Amino acid sequence: MVIWLLATLATVRYLNNWTSSEETGSDLLLIWVPVMGASFLTVGFVLRPLRRALSIAVCKALASSPSRIFMEVGVYELLKVAYRYWPKQPLTDFIGMQALHQVYDGLNEGRRRQMLEVLRQIARPMGSPLSPEALELLAEINPRVSPDRPQTTLA
Repeated sequence: MVIWLLATLATVRYLNNWTSSEETGSDLLLIWVPVMGASFLTVGFVLRPLRRALSIAVCKALASSPSRIFMEVGVYELLKVAYRYWPKQPLTDFIGMQALHQVYDGLNEGRRRQMLEVLRQIARPMGSPLSPEALELLAEINPRVSPDRPQTTLA
């Protein structure tokens, strides 16, 4: 966003210098700023599906990372969008849960245990506001896995 704003301001300044002349002294800044602002909003709105797909892909890559810290960030971000990506979206699409299931299914046994530990940490009552989503995912993965028990094997 900041890069887009800086590029817009640089473009406005360039167009202002290019279109203004010394004789007329016309300043097109008042015209170009609203035009660039409208184009900024339009491009941002049009690219929403691309931003969503890119965000989910990055979070899935982080959640499948061997590093625990990256896994925590990816799992946390996917739990934030567990039911719907855009908060004002009228339909529930479970995009975050689906992505977490895909990541979990693709992990080996050791990394699955690591993901279960991350989910248990998030599911603790004092740990996160996302504990309902984490508890639901734990229940879906294996109904016998509880965030209170230290069980990490899937049977």
